[in-house]
Amino acid sequence: MVTRSSVCFSLLVLFALLATVPVLAADPEKMPLGSYQSGPFTVTLQEGGTFRVVHANGGGVTGTYKVSGDQVEITDEGGEFFCQNGAGKYTWKAEGDKLTFTLIEDPCDGRRQLLTAGPLVQDRLSGVWKGTWEHSGGQSGTLEMTIERKSNGTSAGTMRAEANGAELYNTPIKEVSLNGNKMSAKYDLPDGQAEISLEGECLANSVAGTWSFRPSGESTFTMAGTWKASRE
Repeated sequence: MVTRSSVCFSLLVLFALLATVPVLAADPEKMPLGSYQSGPFTVTLQEGGTFRVVHANGGGVTGTYKVSGDQVEITDEGGEFFCQNGAGKYTWKAEGDKLTFTLIEDPCDGRRQLLTAGPLVQDRLSGVWKGTWEHSGGQSGTLEMTIERKSNGTSAGTMRAEANGAELYNTPIKEVSLNGNKMSAKYDLPDGQAEISLEGECLANSVAGTWSFRPSGESTFTMAGTWKASRE
C-alpha cells in the first residue's frame, strides 16, 4: 500500500536528485557566427574561431578570434589589410541582428575603426548557398547560389544549376532581396528563353521555397517546383 509518508519521502528523494543535475545555460562565450556588414566591409565569423574581412572593391584580411565571456581578442594572420602590430581586445554584445564591439585596446588603426564605427549588422544573404531543386514533373538536381554585397548596399550574385552531374547553366542573378525572412531572387536563363523567380523562407543559414518560370513574351510566372539550400 502506498502511504502519504512514503509519497512525501519519494518527493524528497526526487528533489534531492534534481538538485544534483547541472543546469544547461546558453554558452556566454558563443559569439554568433555568420556574415556582418560594416559600410563596404563584410565581416564573416566562422566555426573554430576564424574570421575573414572583405572589402567590396577587393582586398581583405583573415585571422583568428578568442572569446572569453564578454571579451574577445582578435589577431590578424594574413591578407592585404593584415596588421602586424599585435592583437586587439574588445568587449562584445549581440542584440538581434547586430554585433557591437567596444574598444579595450588595439594597436591597429584600421581594425579599430572598422569594429567601432557602429554595430555590425548581420548580412543574411551574402555567401555560398548549396542545395537541391525539384521540378513538379519529377526532375531534380543540385544548385549553387553565390551572393555578394555591393559597395552601394545592394546584393548581386550568380546561380549555377546541375542535373545528373551535368551543368545546366551558370548565369548572373539580376535581383535578390530579403524582407524579414522572405527571400526572393530573379535571373534569366542564358539562352534568353525564360526568366526564373525564386521565393523562399530564410531561417538562419538555410532557405527553402518554390521556383517558377516565365517564358519570354509572357506576362505571368508558372510554378514549376521547389528548392532548398544551406549557406556554407
